[in-house]
Amino acid sequence: MNSTIGVFDSGFGGISALIALKRTLPNEHYVYYADNLNAPYGLKNNFKITQLSIEICNFLISKNAKVIVIACNTATSAAISTLRQKYKIPIIGMEPAIKPALELGGKTIILGTNTTLRNKKLKALIKSLNPKEKIVLVDGSKLVKYIEDFQTNTHKFQEIVKNILSDQLDAKNIVLGCTHFLFIKNNIKSLLPKANIVDGHLGTAKRLEEILQDNKQLTGNYPMIEFYSSMGEEMALKAKLLYKKNQEINFFNQ
Repeated sequence: MNSTIGVFDSGFGGISALIALKRTLPNEHYVYYADNLNAPYGLKNNFKITQLSIEICNFLISKNAKVIVIACNTATSAAISTLRQKYKIPIIGMEPAIKPALELGGKTIILGTNTTLRNKKLKALIKSLNPKEKIVLVDGSKLVKYIEDFQTNTHKFQEIVKNILSDQLDAKNIVLGCTHFLFIKNNIKSLLPKANIVDGHLGTAKRLEEILQDNKQLTGNYPMIEFYSSMGEEMALKAKLLYKKNQEINFFNQ
């Protein structure tokens, strides 16, 4: 069996990360797993998220994963330490791209899920960067369900985005602390047209490339993506369609 790159998220958000990975390493064999049945992770506790992540990693390893990318900020903050202790293969996570945002100067907001924002991992990261300007944590958990249900073009959704960000209209930088949020960049831009929207997708892709190079595991001859969902083939097909539809998506280039 050909070695693969396992990628997973609580649902469809990680498709944005998959696009960045594929753009950076186009000839690899990817296996994407969306845990739609248990989405969103952002309202679950660390123990439950870790349990779910272990089950998914076991599935991806059964698909001959040589490395696993957690395309989910919430699962990264809750489970990556346990996963790295449990498995011998490299586990790569997603972290909010705070450092490049701070380098741009001005007030920065981190738009994330409840679990990501309250976890010690994020607080430790912010402290280590010793920010000189204001950082505000903004809970966007309720946005995830609408993105999962493809309900982002409605007036109701835009009102929810507006309510969440209405106190932060002076922000210069918006760090997307959830892979789902890359799909609503236009919604955010309509409220804060001059703000920099910062994500860490390409940084994660570059990290994957470095690890595969160091381990001499670059395949380069098996361009393929398999899609799976905990809710079955219909949802896996939706993930595939979302991937195809967003090929031109733009990422923040760190």
